[in-house]
Amino acid sequence: MKTTNDAWDVIVIGAGIVGVASSYFIGETGARVLTLDETHPCGGTTGACDAAVSVATKKPGLMMRLATAGLETYRSLTAAGIVKSFHQRPTYLVATTTEEAEVLERHAEALRAAGVAAERQTGDDMRRLVPGLSERVVAGVAAPDEGHAVGYMVVDDLLRHSRANLLRATPVRRILVNGGRVAGVATEKGDYLADTVVLAAGLGSERLAEDLGLDLTIRPRKGQLAVTERRTALPLSGSLISARYLLSKGSQKSSGPESETWSRYRLGTVIAPLDTGQMLIGATREDGRAETAVDYQALAGILREAVKIYPPVGEGRLLRAFAGIRAAVSDGLPILGPHPTIGGLWLATGFEGDGIGLGPQVGRIIHRLIAGESVGEDLSPLAPRRFLRGERAA
Repeated sequence: MKTTNDAWDVIVIGAGIVGVASSYFIGETGARVLTLDETHPCGGTTGACDAAVSVATKKPGLMMRLATAGLETYRSLTAAGIVKSFHQRPTYLVATTTEEAEVLERHAEALRAAGVAAERQTGDDMRRLVPGLSERVVAGVAAPDEGHAVGYMVVDDLLRHSRANLLRATPVRRILVNGGRVAGVATEKGDYLADTVVLAAGLGSERLAEDLGLDLTIRPRKGQLAVTERRTALPLSGSLISARYLLSKGSQKSSGPESETWSRYRLGTVIAPLDTGQMLIGATREDGRAETAVDYQALAGILREAVKIYPPVGEGRLLRAFAGIRAAVSDGLPILGPHPTIGGLWLATGFEGDGIGLGPQVGRIIHRLIAGESVGEDLSPLAPRRFLRGERAA
């Protein structure tokens, strides 16, 4: 293969929100950064997911702390005029059964322990906060300091201000290594050289890591969503999320048996008002499914559960339905940190649907890690070393 004339300081593989954020923050240092994507920006998970910049839905512990930092990063980028598509607004978690109310009670305790503003509410309290909420709702949690940002809009904002160069339709065939250190990447258009590479390719990361001594286990996880027509009369001020959503993500554990439909599709209801006056409704978490066709049985389940929680959403027409594919890691945690044996190679992948909330913060973390700076958090549970071939996971 031919080698391009120019060498780069850093090459980032993947132009989803994590890759573009990494390129943006690294480029701010004056480094010469090249971002490569096999199709185009937001061609994967970032372009087909909900818009929750949420702490209240995260698993207690490290992921919740990273989400808290992620909110602050969004606020700072917004204050600087870099990101214009982020809006602060509340998240309302709701329960329709006693068992779900117990899930929310545990989750509210974890949120408060993490310093997150979250108040438990009765069903009547929730109906005062959210006019039109169903009488089925027996309890809830209100988290006022959350956010909303559409992934492709955030990526567009970052690209507009980024100093990095972007090449579309440039699939990476392999990562080049020389003498135990990364040397660049090989593509169909030639070899691009750099002594630092960031692998942020979502589902494509598993293939590229195979020749690098890592047995990543990143699997497709299908998520189906729907969008309503534009309406102006709905007074929903923030995202409305069922306790089932926490169970579908593994943020909390269920103590009872699950229905066949839930077990098949792992339905977790999200009703999110968009700036356009539309409603985004989701979603499923279907392990091992990588096709993007809409399953109308799943769609019917999504809409049925949404109307049970918030009847006004059923009064309008459905405009469209679509499916996106998340990159899900086998142990439920993303992969973030240095390659354990190859110098200059960093991984930031497998964030599933959490990439929207965490993407800018992860980009900032990657920049700091490459620069040898402290990130203020023990990231060892996310380290790529746990997938090093021949070693047991830490």
